[in-house]
Amino acid sequence: MVSINWQSLISLVFISIFALLAGCATQQQQEKKPVDIYAAITKDQVQYRNDETTQASRQIAQAGSDYINSQLEQVRMLLFSQNYEQASQLAERLIRQAPNDPNTYYWLARIRMEMNDYQQAQQMAQKGLSVSQQGSTVRKALRRIEQQADIASQ
Repeated sequence: MVSINWQSLISLVFISIFALLAGCATQQQQEKKPVDIYAAITKDQVQYRNDETTQASRQIAQAGSDYINSQLEQVRMLLFSQNYEQASQLAERLIRQAPNDPNTYYWLARIRMEMNDYQQAQQMAQKGLSVSQQGSTVRKALRRIEQQADIASQ
């Protein structure tokens, strides 16, 4: 009867797997040739993302956008029910999660206006303007809030 040392066998298996993986990595590194970036761009030899990667990126972005929009709807409902403190907390959290979304700043500015905190309303409107696109509807709304806050604070 043959006695098997399990620890030695497991170690041998792990070493074999590691060696196999290391060999694959070295082979892949050897196959890649350095590319002159300028030459690749001018000759349009740049490898673009494949369609699956691009589609997955779009789906992730859309899911994030859907989440933010659903949370902004919650902010609106809290604002219109005059629950300013909860609306404010949720809007602040959304700004931390989506700092480049001008809608989050718009709604927080509206909340601050309702709370008579005109200086904060103006600051939020200005920040929203800095991340919004020229000519967008939200940009126009942020400008109105900025002007209203300026007038109200005088």
